Amino acid sequence: VHLSTLRYFRNTMQILISSLLVALSVFSIEAKPHIGSRILGGEDVEPEAYPFMVGLANVTSHGYVPFCGGSIITPNHVITAARCKTNRRTKNIVVLLETHDRSHPFSNDGVIKVASFQLRQPKFNIDDEFGIDIAIVTVASPIKFNKNIGRVCLPTPGSDVTGRTVRILGYGDVQFGGLSTTRPKKLDTTVIPLYKCRKAWGRQIKSTQLCTYSDGEAPCQGDSGGPIVGWVPETNDYTLVGIVSYGPECTKGPSVNTRVAAFIPWIEKQIADSGVGGKPCYSKQS
Repeated sequence: VHLSTLRYFRNTMQILISSLLVALSVFSIEAKPHIGSRILGGEDVEPEAYPFMVGLANVTSHGYVPFCGGSIITPNHVITAARCKTNRRTKNIVVLLETHDRSHPFSNDGVIKVASFQLRQPKFNIDDEFGIDIAIVTVASPIKFNKNIGRVCLPTPGSDVTGRTVRILGYGDVQFGGLSTTRPKKLDTTVIPLYKCRKAWGRQIKSTQLCTYSDGEAPCQGDSGGPIVGWVPETNDYTLVGIVSYGPECTKGPSVNTRVAAFIPWIEKQIADSGVGGKPCYSKQS
């Protein structure tokens, strides 16, 4: 891999995970969220373990430059964060499939152009902590499912995962400020009650948001658009409970994410209005 390519990864990938304060009661968080780019720590992800996990990338003269994560929910649709569209043109965005090891050149067979990028809040402002950070990407050609590529099921409308362990997926660093890893990582963390999250941030956190925190490690600047999943024993599979949104500086407190269950009607409408077909699956319990 060329050094210039690694520099692009470092500057554009979006998750950081680091050691946090031991107790929520001693959090001190600045008001403005920080947009991050890596997973700091976490465990390596096994190939084929999360076939719904994709990357969003800019098409540049240097090739494909990843900048956000996303999740496949139908053969024609990917769900991600609204902030991933900020200052980017739809025609220059592609979806990256089967990119478990990004040290290898991206194959054109695993690159799909984006047809549309629909935001729940069309005038989304990345600096607005109360912005609705969710978007549906419609691809220009159907995604062909196989053992390495598939969809993730959505939660039932209004379902609550407070107190449950969830898993965050994304690409990241081995140390703060270092180069991002070329392989995805996973981190298990806990969904905390909103009142604790509000206390930590010192401001309102909406019911359409989902906060995660764990002692010693927790997302802190977020792999924007990437999946937060919960395991459903009844179906022996994962369900998409959240979309990584933003967090404070590392060691400062819980991250704030988008709660997928709060937007099921809107997601269904965007899929229907796209005119290309596709129907999401739903977890029996989430």
